[in-house]
Amino acid sequence: MKNYELITILKESESVDETVKTVEEIIKRYNGQVSNQETWGRKNLSYARQDINTGSYHLFQCKMPAESVKEVSRELKIQGGLLQFMIKAVA
Repeated sequence: MKNYELITILKESESVDETVKTVEEIIKRYNGQVSNQETWGRKNLSYARQDINTGSYHLFQCKMPAESVKEVSRELKIQGGLLQFMIKAVA
């Protein structure tokens, strides 16, 4: 399994705690393990997305098989509480 960092921007209109739990469940569903989760707090977005100007930033450090990244990305795209996300492999 490889190490990855998942950075998410969550909608504040949704329940942030529930969305964080859902993201962790999605990672675990595809044989991943969340080793650390950090809340970076509320920040202004550089440009409005879906008429929203602020978001709650979160970092997930996790391990998962390389073939799981595509499936995790697919599920995160359809997740209602997320504005944006990025998954990056860590050396």
